[in-house]
Amino acid sequence: VSDTNSGLLITGIEKLVNRFLIELLTEKGSLDYALDRGTFFMTQLRLGLVRTTSDLFTQFSVAEIDLRGQLQGEELDTDPDDERYASASVLSSSLLGDTMTLSLNIVSRAGTSRNVIFPITFSNI
Repeated sequence: VSDTNSGLLITGIEKLVNRFLIELLTEKGSLDYALDRGTFFMTQLRLGLVRTTSDLFTQFSVAEIDLRGQLQGEELDTDPDDERYASASVLSSSLLGDTMTLSLNIVSRAGTSRNVIFPITFSNI
């Protein structure tokens, strides 16, 4: 990676998925230089406000609205459509103790999509 080709190692829908997950897992207010970046998704988990899969779907939906504005707000018209955000949805989820597993579908403006499965372990505060 250099100052002339940064971002070229991950391209297309994979780059979009990476951007999406970073923003989803970044707690809003945790970046001193960008307090409005991220979501309250992980904060809600850590506060113990997600106890059922219904709670999980609700919190994800709220976070997705915030993410949509952030991701689309930083995109340029010159960015490839497969790297530009269109939507995301939860395909399935499970919540067991302090471990949550999400299966997400992330869709680009080009219509390409990826299913992503990832576990998140969190501690209630």
